[in-house]
Order: sequence, then structure tokens, then C-alpha cells
Amino acid sequence: MLIFVFAVFILLANSLPWVAASRPPNKPAWLMALYLVGNANVVLSGCIANSFHVLNQRWMMLALHVFIGGLGWLTWRYTGKPPLWFPVWGLKEKFSVRWLSHEPILAMFSFSIVVSYLFALAQIIFIPQNNVDSLSTHLARIGFWRQYGSLFPWPTFMLNQVWYPINAQLQTYWTLLFLGNDRLVGGAQWLAALISGLGVFGLARLLGYHQRQSAFAALIFLSFPMVALQATTTQTDLVTVAFLIPAVYFLILGLRENQYSLLSLSAMSVGLGVGVKKSYLLLLPVLAVIAVLVALQFGRRTGKPLVFWSLNLLIAVALLGSYIYVVNW
Repeated sequence: MLIFVFAVFILLANSLPWVAASRPPNKPAWLMALYLVGNANVVLSGCIANSFHVLNQRWMMLALHVFIGGLGWLTWRYTGKPPLWFPVWGLKEKFSVRWLSHEPILAMFSFSIVVSYLFALAQIIFIPQNNVDSLSTHLARIGFWRQYGSLFPWPTFMLNQVWYPINAQLQTYWTLLFLGNDRLVGGAQWLAALISGLGVFGLARLLGYHQRQSAFAALIFLSFPMVALQATTTQTDLVTVAFLIPAVYFLILGLRENQYSLLSLSAMSVGLGVGVKKSYLLLLPVLAVIAVLVALQFGRRTGKPLVFWSLNLLIAVALLGSYIYVVNW
């Protein structure tokens, strides 16, 4: 357990400078950026370690986290040392929950969602994964990775274990590697559900809704049966969503604020999503339509930012999403 806590600290400490360098303007953006950067670190470290057949070496993964974080600290220094915690503690705007006392129904709804997801976390910790996809593919493959230190193809009757995209399983594998057991392998989907709900809140705020209305939208999303049921599994659907919503959010926010670093975060989210599930490729035309609609709203000034976003998409997909496809080919 101490090793796991230490690994979490290393990962967060080496993600903070990249997040700060992107200058997220608010709390939801900061949290989503931390999620994306942390996952990018895990994916890059996993792919590099796998290339040398040391995917099951904890010290190698930690060393790669520190190396990627070191590049982040240099970038942070080069960009003027922006405050590491500014969106969390530096903004005057506070999220108010006083409205809960005036609307008992919404208060009960919020309480039920909190209790439900705490119960879901308890399920993840104390009840072994038992659905067919998890046992036959998602957990079987990371068990092989842990034993042999490589995700390169091996003889198997379940071909999904070999050719299926790896980014979601690298998250679950990371908990297995450092915790030493499978207690938290379902945590990736659980966390993805919360990040997706946060993204719904952020998108609602972008569309001009108040905090209360935005929170209600996020709670509605988290109450969807498919979301709640998926949140306790090691499947990949919620992780896919968790890389779609921030992509849309940072695309709109980056074009509105003319902030290129946010467009890079959007591209990073797409790159990670492509490496989670092939169906993510079907969402790319949706992103293109959204980009066109936003460009029509904000006018010609979005031309250069959209070119920048498109180039970043190519780089992000190559670095964060293409590894398993190259291996398969």
C-alpha cells in the first residue's frame, strides 16, 4: 500500500507542472487537465517500458514518470513559472452549495449520488470483477503483462487480449503493478465517471448556465443506469467518454479564449481516446462538426487556432493513441 501511495504522489507531482503550464482558467478545467496529463504520463511510460520488455518493473515506470515530469518542470520554468495551484486556491469565485438548503429534492438527489458512488467504490474494493468482458479480456491481458513484462502479441484463443487498444488497460494495470493486487482495477472506470460528470458541469457552465443548473446536469448524467453500472467494472466505455467530454470542453474553451494550451489539452484527450477503443474514431467527425460550429460562432479569428488544434491532433494520436495499432500492424 505504501508503494502505491508513493507512486500516486510521484505521478501527481510530475503532472502538476504540465497542468500549470497549460494555464487552465477554472477549477473544472484544472481537474480535467490533471486527469489528462496523468493518463498521458501513464500511457507514455507504459509504451516506453513495454518497448524494452520491462513493463512489470515498478522502478522503471517510476523513473519514466519522473523523466516525463522533469520535462514538464523545464516547460513550467520556461513558461514563466505559472502558479501550480492557482485554479484551485487562487480564484475568488467559490462554488456555493447554499441552494441545497432551499431545494430539498435536489439536496436529496445530490446526497443519493454521493452515497451511490461511495457504495460503487466499496464494490470495486471488496467484490471481485465478474463480468465476461473483464475476465476474458481486460483483466486476462494485464495479468499477462504483469507476468511477462510485455504486451506484445502472444498465442491465445481470445484475440481481443492481443489486439484490443491498451490505454484503458494501462490505467488498470498501473493500479495492479503498484498495489500488488486487483483491489482497485475497477477504479479507472469509477474515476472516469466522475471526470465525465465534471466535464458535463463544465460544458453547462460554458453554455451559460448557473452553478446550480450545471451541477444538476452533472448529477443527472451520473445517475444514468449505464454510467452507474459501468462505474464498477474494468470495461472501457466510461474511459472513452472521459476522453471525449474534455476534448469538446477544451476545444470550445480554447477557441473562445484564444488559448492555444487549452487546444493542446483537447488534442491530448483525443489522442488518449483513440488508444482506448476503436469506436472513438467514429466520434472524430462529431468533433469536426463541433469545431466548425464554434468557428462559425466566433468568426475568422478561429482559423489559426483550428490549424494549431489539427496539427496537435496528429501529434497526440501518434504519441498517445497509435502504439497498439502499430504493434498490431
